[in-house]
Amino acid sequence: MVLTLATLIPLGMSQSATYHVPVDFETIQAAIDSATHGDEIVVATGTYRENIHFRGKNIVVRSNNPKNTTIVANTIIFANRLKPVVTFEGTENTKASLSGFTITNGYNLSGGGAAGVLANNAKARISHNVIRNNRGGGINRCDGTITFNLIKDNIGAGSGISYSDSLCIGNIIVRNLGGIV
Repeated sequence: MVLTLATLIPLGMSQSATYHVPVDFETIQAAIDSATHGDEIVVATGTYRENIHFRGKNIVVRSNNPKNTTIVANTIIFANRLKPVVTFEGTENTKASLSGFTITNGYNLSGGGAAGVLANNAKARISHNVIRNNRGGGINRCDGTITFNLIKDNIGAGSGISYSDSLCIGNIIVRNLGGIV
């Protein structure tokens, strides 16, 4: 007698996946484009020359170890100076997370919008990042949580944290043109 065990997944429910950059995908954006709600994208140390957009997905995008300052310093999203480094659609909830990166070289001078992270009123979690050397501002319009980030050397109106209805804990905001708006 053969006994077979099966795991049934109810319709409408799916298993979340973990993608590794650059092993599974060469770029962070390619991994985001393939991800669905609940997935996690883990990014290895290196410099990623791209701008990323969450596209309304409630996903986790993080470095190998967001609490390790050496890992954060060496996991760099280096934008092309044409737009913000990281953009949220604005519909993301508290399950969307960005953690453990150096976010740099963004550009956005339109209406005080951020060049580092433009959240568009998303309820996302932004933590343990270094947001530096962006032309426009650090974080703009985040209605989630902003915790333990170093936001420095950004140039532009509201170049620290601006127009955010968020819980802010443990952030260091230094040497920006502006602090908190």
